[in-house]
Amino acid sequence: MKEHLKELLDHTPGSRMKLLAAWDGLSAETHIKLLHALANGGRLHQSFHRDIITKALKSPNEYIRYLAARSHDLDKDKAMIERVTTDESPLVRYAQEEVKVYSSRGFNPGFWPESFFDFPREKQLAIVRGQHPPWGSAFAEFLIYAVETKGSSPDDLTDVISEYLNNPEVKKQSYHDEDLWKIIPRMPEGIARKLVMNLSTESGTHEIIPQTVLNSLCGDLLRVLLCRADVRLTKFRREVFLSNNEKYTDTDRIFAASGDLNLGFQEFHSLVQEHSPRLEMLTCPEKFSDEALMWLSVYRCRVPLLNLRLVFLDCLKDYFQHRGVVEQGDSKPCHVTRSMLEHKLEQLQGKLPGKLSYKDKSELLRLKIYRLANVVMPWGGKGNEGELPEPLKFRLAGKIVEGDTWATFMAFDMVLTGNLYPVERSSWYYDYLPVLEELGEIDPVIEPGVQNLEYVFGIKLGKGPDVPRGNRLITFPAPAWLDWAIGTWRRMFR
Repeated sequence: MKEHLKELLDHTPGSRMKLLAAWDGLSAETHIKLLHALANGGRLHQSFHRDIITKALKSPNEYIRYLAARSHDLDKDKAMIERVTTDESPLVRYAQEEVKVYSSRGFNPGFWPESFFDFPREKQLAIVRGQHPPWGSAFAEFLIYAVETKGSSPDDLTDVISEYLNNPEVKKQSYHDEDLWKIIPRMPEGIARKLVMNLSTESGTHEIIPQTVLNSLCGDLLRVLLCRADVRLTKFRREVFLSNNEKYTDTDRIFAASGDLNLGFQEFHSLVQEHSPRLEMLTCPEKFSDEALMWLSVYRCRVPLLNLRLVFLDCLKDYFQHRGVVEQGDSKPCHVTRSMLEHKLEQLQGKLPGKLSYKDKSELLRLKIYRLANVVMPWGGKGNEGELPEPLKFRLAGKIVEGDTWATFMAFDMVLTGNLYPVERSSWYYDYLPVLEELGEIDPVIEPGVQNLEYVFGIKLGKGPDVPRGNRLITFPAPAWLDWAIGTWRRMFR
């Protein structure tokens, strides 16, 4: 809004007089801007702006008359409300429906499905796009009545459903969308598809889709849901991807993997042990479904590999490389996985130094632990305790699982991190893990020298943070109680 017009919008008698004086000389575009500004500020009331509303209702422009007809308290002026209800435009005639309260039957006791569908279509649309639209439970009743009693077709209801679902008030997730999710199995596919594409799936951090509804979805409806960028449903995605239920196709599993599966280490281990084709499904989905890539592109879904953790990508690269050597198989999965890993590491390198999130640091630390496991227990090779750094042997020597690189990684991870996200400052073992050469010389997880005794208590005891690796003050494995004591001291005096 231009500066010279802002003074016309103040809620004072003087501003009202100025607006009235300027009105006839302003353009239709400026009229629209001023009415919008007053309405959005909740200040367009018949009791205060009666003269302005009267002028606007006489405008030859239908949209200006519509904006004026949406004013609050207009029903208190019989002459004005008669002008609105007799207007030639249905948009103007039913504009007052947009400010009425339909979110509670206490305000409209006669508002039932039967009466709603007796209204003209323009009035129905005004009600569902209003400031106080029906609650999700009431709108669900309308749809059930329309489909099961009135026999309405999806085409008859398309406009009403679209108007309701795109109402900003409904999108605020405060209109009980769970009631609308419950009726999806009872709706024709056209209506069910619109609901699945637009309904919110969470209220805060709570998922609101009933499990029975999720289990009933299949085919195109399931894919539409799983391809929505705002839908997490991590547990359900994992169930679909790992399920052997015949109702789920390979295309469905690929769509499930387009979001975060949050695979556990043990679940991933089971897929590796079984040489499951689902591992290749993550890397080359086009091999399993000709339509998968087309639909992923149509719905603008993420490629499954984008959602995998770094440690899974590194393991898949080694796994496919080993399987390719053993079975002379296709090398494409290995190349694709390696490229994705390099891409993700390049993205992280762009954040260095000092801009990595806590999750990024934890993922990189897990990647280093896996690479240590791969050195000690290589794919297709034999375990060699001699490859362990001397300070780690007393804890990890007995954790090598012969012939199983991933199981060795899980055992190492359990010992070193407790299978949880590592602490903010990695423990003494960090210096003995393999260096991530892709990230150069920058230490991505901890700042140089932080874990030396010289900085544990905030006092410089040695040569400083530039001491080369291997010459730091801690060159022996610290016992668990010392790790705990150091961490506690640092937290107290951080």
